[in-house]
Amino acid sequence: VDIGGNGTIVGSCFNGTAQTAVVWRNGVVTELGVGQPAAVSNNNQILVNVSNEPQIWDLRTTPMTVTRLGQLQGNPTTGYDINDAGDVVGSARFDGPSSHAFLWTAKRGMVELFGSGGDVSAAGINNAGQIVGTDYGTGSAHAALWSKGKFYDLGVLPGYGASLGTAINSVGQIVGASSGTSVLRTTVWALK
Repeated sequence: VDIGGNGTIVGSCFNGTAQTAVVWRNGVVTELGVGQPAAVSNNNQILVNVSNEPQIWDLRTTPMTVTRLGQLQGNPTTGYDINDAGDVVGSARFDGPSSHAFLWTAKRGMVELFGSGGDVSAAGINNAGQIVGTDYGTGSAHAALWSKGKFYDLGVLPGYGASLGTAINSVGQIVGASSGTSVLRTTVWALK
């Protein structure tokens, strides 16, 4: 599923009864427990989704420490990315197909992120705390950025109708996709 800068790899396996999270470190595979891993930080903190709730499984401690992040307003919540500070982003499902993005930090807990007024989802966070995702409130999906408490619509490639943001690196490069009539094109945005 993901690999950290230090070479730690997280993934999952099906042990016959449930999906379990596994980690590969220094050539050793360890089964961690029931859950669906989403991401790993460079500090060996693993973001795992368990029963509609994101959790941080911290491999820096023995035994492993588990921090339950809760749910956004009591709705099924999924974490998608974690940075080296242990900050987590993801989305919660509200009534119907409605999606609400969140940022979780140890200091503030889970805080909802807002876009142009409609549904939003958050997919990636870098170590500067910049968050990338998708805003569905503009009539069509547009890649979105949250930086220093502000929301930015990243738009779409000329000639395309929609876009989505999926990941952001430490220098502010964002990757995602733009879509048009039966065409999907990988898109990169570079922050100035």
